[in-house]
Amino acid sequence: MSALKENKKMQPSEIYISFKTSLKLFQVPFSELTDEQRKVVRNDVQKEYELQQKILQTAEVAHVKVDDRTLNQAINCIRNRYQDSESFDNDLHRNGLTDKSFKEALTEELKAELVLAHVAKNAPPVTDEEIKEYYSIHKEKFTTQEQRFARHILITINPAFEENSPENARKRLENILQQLEKDPSRFPELAANSSECPSALKKGELGRVGRGKLFPQLEQVLFQMAEGEVSKIVVTEMGLHLLSCEKIWPAKEISLQEARKSIQTVLEKKQRLSHQKKWLQNLMNKPISEKN
Repeated sequence: MSALKENKKMQPSEIYISFKTSLKLFQVPFSELTDEQRKVVRNDVQKEYELQQKILQTAEVAHVKVDDRTLNQAINCIRNRYQDSESFDNDLHRNGLTDKSFKEALTEELKAELVLAHVAKNAPPVTDEEIKEYYSIHKEKFTTQEQRFARHILITINPAFEENSPENARKRLENILQQLEKDPSRFPELAANSSECPSALKKGELGRVGRGKLFPQLEQVLFQMAEGEVSKIVVTEMGLHLLSCEKIWPAKEISLQEARKSIQTVLEKKQRLSHQKKWLQNLMNKPISEKN
């Protein structure tokens, strides 16, 4: 049976949901689906249509309205999936939808979404006790790790080049280290002029880093350094390095007062979803009223 003949037995909203679900699941219009794919789509469509109709028959519908701007944005979002307007219009026709019935079905979908949003907003408010409990249970989320602002100089080892032989690379870096021991403030200048790492373009800047961001050998040295200190030579598989630790931000525990707003946002989202879910579960047990 063709999609057009099959859809003639359906309400516009059912046809639209088939139309939308086909694009979502299989990236092709319903008219181009295989028989097996149509079965999958029909199963999803029936469930979504029944739920949508139940939502639209609740008293909450009186509190929402789909304005023209919202409707047009939704239409354009769907149209943009097609190569051109003609392809879109042809696909509507193949699926048994007119421009009018498409807009009516899309309006019903948007209205149902607005009802769910309205229901969610009526969720019970988050209490201080719930915020304190969340903070206590998830204490690890409210601790910032120690961070350090670092720069580094890299000299690579490559026996194919004389200046990068193991012996000469070390001599070059030892010479740089001697200059830094006299004047550590020259680190950015020497990194820009001598480092063979892309960070040389930023005067050796690695930025503000925490643990787990650098090679283990570099991390071990960096997090033992004092603020303003320059390291001895560090060896990694990349080559030979010097590190500069310019600033240290110690690990810090975020207080309940500081965390309160973010915790409330998280709990409000959970509360709204939970309230919406309970409302839907109750609604699912009710029969659909027959349309006139």
